[in-house]
Amino acid sequence: MRKAAGVLLIISSLFNMFASLGLLMGGSMIGGMFAVVEHLPASGNQNEAALEEMAMTSGGLVLLGVVFLISVGIQIAGAVYLFKAKNTPFIYATAALTLLLVLGAVVWTKSFGVYGIVGLAAALLAFFGKRQLTV
Repeated sequence: MRKAAGVLLIISSLFNMFASLGLLMGGSMIGGMFAVVEHLPASGNQNEAALEEMAMTSGGLVLLGVVFLISVGIQIAGAVYLFKAKNTPFIYATAALTLLLVLGAVVWTKSFGVYGIVGLAAALLAFFGKRQLTV
């Protein structure tokens, strides 16, 4: 069970890596468009509220991308600890983080796809696979 949880954590971390790269790229592109639109003549800046919302959206996407990127390292470290059968509190923290990320992604996207299934299975197996470890 520990090895299955470790493999699923690594697969989940790969999903998180691709999600983080997409979020970072999308946020950077929106921020770049905001910078271009901001420098247009005054007649082109008729919708200031939309521009401000676009700037806030780009920052939020980049921040979410960084959170997902940090989670990649934590999940891989958690998988290594599962394989080695050591450091039980870190495994709990990794499983909780994975569960939070999956639930957050499901709520945000309003869909429960392959990412949700793999992440949820990884988190639950990590929680229950910890029982095989001795403290």
